Amino acid sequence: MKLVAATLLALACCSANGHGDPKPASGSDPHPPPPAAPPKAPMDITYRDMPDERWKHAGEIAIAAARDLLAQTGSAHVVVRPYASPDGAILPYLLLVETTGADGAPALRSTAAVWNDKLANGGGPATATAVLAAAGFPARHLALGHLLELFYITGAVDLSWYRPPSAAGWDAVTRPFLGTDLAPAIDYAAGGAVVHLYRGAGAGSGAPPPPGPGFETPVVERLDLAFDARAHFARTILRQNPARTGWVPVP
Repeated sequence: MKLVAATLLALACCSANGHGDPKPASGSDPHPPPPAAPPKAPMDITYRDMPDERWKHAGEIAIAAARDLLAQTGSAHVVVRPYASPDGAILPYLLLVETTGADGAPALRSTAAVWNDKLANGGGPATATAVLAAAGFPARHLALGHLLELFYITGAVDLSWYRPPSAAGWDAVTRPFLGTDLAPAIDYAAGGAVVHLYRGAGAGSGAPPPPGPGFETPVVERLDLAFDARAHFARTILRQNPARTGWVPVP
């Protein structure tokens, strides 16, 4: 305590004598830079349930591409695993990335796909075809949810037709979409496959009005994605007739 008092007194005397506030030397900075922030702890990354080294390598590619996003979301702990269906099926190399902050609170949950040592996200229809062909589709039957998730990740099919399982849950894959009582489906035949997706066109939001003057049954549209043996696909949009007895191609 005496040392503190003596130090304060010495500083006060120097100030009174005009020597307590020396002028900075020529060229020196009177305001030293603030101390550097302590380095951030390294991100803890776990590759879980990877079937082999190729899967782990795909996970590393996905994480490398997402480093900035992980930092922005404050992710401290990252778990990367195959995006498995409820029955345990997986699609190479479709991944689920889940992260938490330093306090353990959820920070990010996202899916990613890797093909040809590159992130497939946003790659469009050609990339979706490449991923599916590499997986052996359609000769190898895949979970419909995996197809929908891949359509979503690559942007190959507009979201107005379906809900990806990562956003709506796997149960939603087999439930009717907005404005219709028809559920998504996939048919395998003749070395190919056809995915059927449905949506209500002009159904509006909320419950439909009761039948009466001026009431029109909402129109239902169907999108057929016809895959050939090499996973290339063609699109056809059809509209259900008012009697709900058939479908007419939309020009």
